[in-house]
Amino acid sequence: MLTLRAPMTSHNPQLVFPWSEETPSLFPLLPAAAPIAPQQLWATLSTGLQTPTRQTLLPMLQEALYDHPAS
Repeated sequence: MLTLRAPMTSHNPQLVFPWSEETPSLFPLLPAAAPIAPQQLWATLSTGLQTPTRQTLLPMLQEALYDHPAS
């Protein structure tokens, strides 16, 4: 039985990307966000949005606080 072998080529296992560290960023940099207090952010939400947000965040915070005892 005749078996054919694929040609072996030596290659560098390190990936080569089309850009280098010296090239400028491919994505534009966003300006820094203006600092806003959590209370100010919460006040910008409508009442209809505050309720589901609270229902989503409260169980996550309770789990983080009570399920992981301090060491």
